[in-house]
Amino acid sequence: MVGDGALILLAEDDEAQREVLVEILELEGYRVLPAASPGEVVAGLRESPALVLLDLVGVVSPAVMGALGTMARPPALMLVSGDATLPEMAERLGAAGYLAKPYDLDELLLRVREAVARGRGMPSNGARTGA
Repeated sequence: MVGDGALILLAEDDEAQREVLVEILELEGYRVLPAASPGEVVAGLRESPALVLLDLVGVVSPAVMGALGTMARPPALMLVSGDATLPEMAERLGAAGYLAKPYDLDELLLRVREAVARGRGMPSNGARTGA
């Protein structure tokens, strides 16, 4: 399978979107830890995910950013949002990539694969990471 069981922390406050993404990512072979609130994101970081797929609205907080900043080996970070400042936020936070909502599912899966591969030190086939 594509995901090889890599753990993804899915930080998404929209329940319907979170459920769909969990199902899709699991079908791709990833293990998914869903988080709907900042507290759940901070708790999920203790599981050492390979990637944090982070919606900027509803789940980002100073506690989340602080927890990410203090990790000895932080996971790859991919931001998703409809926020107009998404590119600037991604650059400021050192994100591996970002996608503006609404995004194409195939594009999301490609970016997730690339971010997980980079986190494991594997080549990403030269694909872009920004939007």
